[in-house]
Amino acid sequence: MNLIIVRHAETIENKIGIFQGSSGTLSKQGKQQAKKLANRLLKEKIDIAYCSDFHRAKETLKPYLKLSKLKAIYKKDLRERNVGIFTRKKHNEYLEWKESHAGQKWFSKFKSKSDEKSPGGESLNDLKKRASEILEKIMKKEKGKNVLIMTHGKLKTMMLIYL
Repeated sequence: MNLIIVRHAETIENKIGIFQGSSGTLSKQGKQQAKKLANRLLKEKIDIAYCSDFHRAKETLKPYLKLSKLKAIYKKDLRERNVGIFTRKKHNEYLEWKESHAGQKWFSKFKSKSDEKSPGGESLNDLKKRASEILEKIMKKEKGKNVLIMTHGKLKTMMLIYL
């Protein structure tokens, strides 16, 4: 089995430091990256594509799907880490809150950095667990195939750590 794990192209929100959640619009550069990626992926033998159901991942994969005539399987398990109450907020807002009295009180209850999460969000340990579970499902189902996985930065990292 061969796995090709790809992070979505650049978004406008990436450029200005916003935690995107389900939103995110490819920037001009991101659209160019998606086209270049499509041409690069055409050089690979890909049997099946899995993709996050978030718009920015779908838009990144779209040029390749159009050229290859392959269909994708969209999975919510391939979404980016949930940052809870900081979704659609700037990264510096999160950092300011984390340093505030309320933030320090919130984070004091976690045993380790890997267990920390913002209210309503996922910890790195939660993300690692989700990454391993979706990879195991894909590897079991697609045994012996060449599989493309279009996902997000932090989940991609956790998948690579797991592998």
